[in-house]
Amino acid sequence: MLAAATICASCQTDSSPDLSRADPIVSNADYNAREDCLQREVARLLEPKNSPMISLQNIAMTATDFCSREIAAKLKGRSASTARDDQIAAEQRAFAIGLELREKNVSR
Repeated sequence: MLAAATICASCQTDSSPDLSRADPIVSNADYNAREDCLQREVARLLEPKNSPMISLQNIAMTATDFCSREIAAKLKGRSASTARDDQIAAEQRAFAIGLELREKNVSR
C-alpha cells in the first residue's frame, strides 16, 4: 500500500526539472542579448508608420521567434512548458516594446 502511494505521489508531481539550479541553462547574457535583439527587431519592423494594432501583435511574434531561437533551444531540452512560458513572456515584452516605440513616435 505504501509503495503504491509513493508511486502515485511521484506521478502527480511535476516532472519538469528545477531550472533554478546553480548551473543555469540560460545565462543573463542570453537574456540580455535577446532584449537587445527585441529592441532592434521591433523598431525595424515598426518602420511603416500607423500600422494597425493587429500588426503589432504580428511584429511581436516575428521578433520573438527571431530573437529567441537560442534560448528556446536550450529550454526545450529541459522543459517544454518552461520553453512555452518563456516564449509567451518574450512576446509580451516585444509587444510592450512596440507600444513604447509607437508612443514615442506619436509624441514627436
